Order: sequence, then C-alpha cells, then structure tokens
Amino acid sequence: MPATPIAMREAHHRLTHYVALAAAGGEFLIMRHGKPLARLGPAKASARKNAQAAGTRAAKIKRALAVRAAKAWPSAKFDRADAYGG
Repeated sequence: MPATPIAMREAHHRLTHYVALAAAGGEFLIMRHGKPLARLGPAKASARKNAQAAGTRAAKIKRALAVRAAKAWPSAKFDRADAYGG
C-alpha cells in the first residue's frame, strides 16, 4: 500500500494523531510545497509488538476528533467522557 501524502502544516498540527496511525501500521509521506520531504511509518520491532494497542489508541483519537467536530465549538464544552466512553 503506498504512503498517504499529507501536508507539512497538517503533520505539524496533528503529529500525535499521525504517529498513532503510523504505529498501527500506516505510512505517510510528508510533503512541502508539493514535494516529498519525509516518510512517517511504523518502527519495525515495536510495530508488531504494540500494533493492537496502537490501533486502539488510533481508534480513540479518531473518535475524540469526531466528537469534537460534531460539537459546536466554542459554545459547547468538549468532555473527555464523550470521546472515551467513560
């Protein structure tokens, strides 16, 4: 599967999100001005060992972002319990 291209600015703003997805096995190509700059992907040894935990974290991050996007910010306060089911 080819690496998904992402803009440098987006990678900067959402680095934790992309690192969690990379740890779960995803690969990203960081672009600046339309040119490839760097590749972000899983570490060989730790990706196999922590793939399930990383996948769970990535799912939680996606869910938290979806909850955040669904709420009318800043009028509605973001609640962690909404994102993490607690």
